[in-house]
Amino acid sequence: MRRISVVTNNEVVPLFSGRPTRDSRFSPWKGLVVETHSVGAIEVPEHQHPTLCLHLQTSDQVEMQWLCDGKEDRRTMRAGSLILLKPGAKDTLKLSRPSRRTLVSIEEPLLSRASRELDMRGELSFQNRWVFEDKQLRLLLMEIEREMEDDWAMGPLYGDHLGMSLSLALIKKYGQVALPRDLAQGGLPRARLLRVLDYINDNSHRDVRLSDLAEVAETSRFHFARLFRECMGVPPHQYLMQQRIEKAKLLLRAPRHNVNEVASATGFTNASHFAKTFRRIVGVSPTGWKAGA
Repeated sequence: MRRISVVTNNEVVPLFSGRPTRDSRFSPWKGLVVETHSVGAIEVPEHQHPTLCLHLQTSDQVEMQWLCDGKEDRRTMRAGSLILLKPGAKDTLKLSRPSRRTLVSIEEPLLSRASRELDMRGELSFQNRWVFEDKQLRLLLMEIEREMEDDWAMGPLYGDHLGMSLSLALIKKYGQVALPRDLAQGGLPRARLLRVLDYINDNSHRDVRLSDLAEVAETSRFHFARLFRECMGVPPHQYLMQQRIEKAKLLLRAPRHNVNEVASATGFTNASHFAKTFRRIVGVSPTGWKAGA
């Protein structure tokens, strides 16, 4: 089982010893390890983070004391407060009362790919940030947590999108390497866009990855996601979901197909996820739509 881990006394151990309330062990995502915790008033002894680690507090305020890089401080964390700890950070942590928090570890290959796709030069680095506010990061972590609670119903393509969005936001705001000025402008060339749309149509019943679509479009993942949205008005994962629903409508018109069969044939994880998504997009349940078709 993958856990958000640290190094203590030359041993790799979970950052929080208790069992997470939720974790990403069954996630189809790559490069992110996610946990939610309800912890008591605890003291975490000195430890070192091997990966970039982001904390979001989701409960009411708590007093926190830490020692890091020879500096000691005490601050009040509130719901929405964040902590960003760079790879190699060594710290101790003490929380004065019970709290709930979401933790995300962003693995180095994911950050490296995001950095390359931004055409950034030089080695990427971060600085530790203790108790800060960032609405964009908070909303991304909340969406990651929501998707985890929903058993990753939107699938790996949406996970790729969230992981890339989080990595790019971190790099742009807190990375130490300057951004390039020559990002691609305009939408995808028509021929490439048509190839991408054909690929999505042919594979909508499968797990489609952002890297697959970027390869078909002959561009980087970062550029592809933005250029696709400029062309189609929606991000790739949303377009994929729309195509699945349109195929589902065709299958539902056939009397021999029931909802479970249609859900499986159109790439949904189960009938419940299919019904929830269908109702959200179409406005009625699959059964109700089939009856009125």
